[in-house]
Amino acid sequence: MNINYEARFVPYEACHRAGMGAALVFAPHSDDEAIGCGGSIIKHVDNNEPVHVVIVTDGRLGDPGLANKIRQGTGSEKMVKDYILTRQEESRKAGDILGYGKPIFWEISDRELACDEKLVKKVLGAINRFKPCAVYSPSIYEMHPDHRTLAMIVLEAVRRLEIKPDLYMYEIGRPMPSPDILLDITGQWDQKLAAIKCFKSQLIVCPFHEYTFSLNMFRSFTLPEDVKMAEAYLMVRGQDFNNRIKDILIDELRDREKGQLARHRDSSHRTLAGRFFFTHIASQVSILKRLFQRER
Repeated sequence: MNINYEARFVPYEACHRAGMGAALVFAPHSDDEAIGCGGSIIKHVDNNEPVHVVIVTDGRLGDPGLANKIRQGTGSEKMVKDYILTRQEESRKAGDILGYGKPIFWEISDRELACDEKLVKKVLGAINRFKPCAVYSPSIYEMHPDHRTLAMIVLEAVRRLEIKPDLYMYEIGRPMPSPDILLDITGQWDQKLAAIKCFKSQLIVCPFHEYTFSLNMFRSFTLPEDVKMAEAYLMVRGQDFNNRIKDILIDELRDREKGQLARHRDSSHRTLAGRFFFTHIASQVSILKRLFQRER
């Protein structure tokens, strides 16, 4: 069977490693590290490679009831702090199961990430401190604003590095359209699932373990029969960073121009959705301009 055409869109072979060497994972919320790249984390650990995980936001809006109270100004400081601590403890337990140790918490307010100089420098500081060979971040195709914003922040931070690590963008809430690699995590699935089940505060809101099972099982669709579960990644090699990122950002901008510009044109900057849309367009255009200017 000739699958050359289909293979343009999705791999038909599984890989057994995504990143290699020391790894640094940026997760927007507690649980994203396990859902998005838990299989990769396990493989790094099993190969005695150090893994550091940064949980960027405090996740205070993860409970709809508490989120409503916060927005209405009726949620007490203690309620919020207790909830944040609960989510952090869940990440610690998941870290023990995944095997990497204890996560780092930046505690930036949920849904308030901004692709600004302060956060770009903070990410750069973490990369320079841990000196990873592989960096993991959410993909730019994610639908949650914190996920997409963190993806842009990490992209800009890596762009500024003279010697760039390889970058692997993982999926959480929205499947990416054309992944570069599909990582076989059949042998790591049970351990990954156990880590996801640590996030009890989130599972009472939504069955994320079931959705992740479905997503990782779906990713095995084009793979050999013995591959039952897989994680998808966009892969950006450090030595080819500029060219690969141009392709990804330009393709994603075209998709959004087709599908979203018309829907958001009327709202423009008057609504949160409009502000979010145009902010990310500006961030992507800014990075692209810098990449093209560097070639001159």
